[in-house]
Amino acid sequence: MGVEIELALSRLKEGFELNVLNLRHKIFAFGQEELPEDRAKDAITIGIPATLYLLECLPFWRLFFGKLGYRVYVSPPSGELLGKGTGIAGAGFCAPLSYWHGHVLEVSQHADYLFLPVMLNGGDPGVPKYYCYYSNYAVALLRNNGALRLEAHHL
Repeated sequence: MGVEIELALSRLKEGFELNVLNLRHKIFAFGQEELPEDRAKDAITIGIPATLYLLECLPFWRLFFGKLGYRVYVSPPSGELLGKGTGIAGAGFCAPLSYWHGHVLEVSQHADYLFLPVMLNGGDPGVPKYYCYYSNYAVALLRNNGALRLEAHHL
């Protein structure tokens, strides 16, 4: 009987083309038609670097700021950003942190405000998820990096 149930679930799964990543995308996906239409041409653009801990929550933040009426610029995945980040980091950080610097540089060139929250941990309350020591201080490292010229942007 267990085999029959597994077979039935398998067929059901195939029928719905259920895939966890596809399901997540469908839940968080939204189209331009869902965004407010009464935005001014000079609407504020919020920049979000698509790396480190922000990548996991990116669909949420994009939807959140979009529903508030802001334009959202998300840095694209690019190997060039690692090189650019390494060049401006000012220290020999690990690749993810160098990549972070590159993403923030990219976003700062396209956005009025940068969304760079500090996330020390996350996950379910019963099973906390902790982030890398350096990523806990990633925002502070940026604020003190003169090569980024972030004075014009609001962090």
